Amino acid sequence: MTSLAKMKVPYTISFLIALSLRSIQLFAEDWKSIIDAHYSRGVDINKGSIINRLKNYISLSAPLLITTMNKIREIDFAAESRGFKLGLKNRTYIDSFKWTSGDAILMTVSVLLVVFTIAYIFTG
Repeated sequence: MTSLAKMKVPYTISFLIALSLRSIQLFAEDWKSIIDAHYSRGVDINKGSIINRLKNYISLSAPLLITTMNKIREIDFAAESRGFKLGLKNRTYIDSFKWTSGDAILMTVSVLLVVFTIAYIFTG
């Protein structure tokens, strides 16, 4: 979020972006655990006609919705207990990060390493 703040993006928007990206991952993990729970009970949700499969997936939405709402409530309580307010202006940070030449070198080496690894994987 600090990088978005350095680009002059308002803190509330950067917080919402970060929270949205994190929520997608939590949502996917919950979805997988609910499907795994159904499989462990012997329920095959991909079996039958398209109508039956649709009914099976709709039946998964209730536990997913309940789990998601519980996590949203936990995040809300955590943010509120830490004094987070969306309308707060002039946000301050504990640490101030400066981009140095060492950071640029490390970033360049990391990107090159990833590119060479991908190229090596695809060329065999």
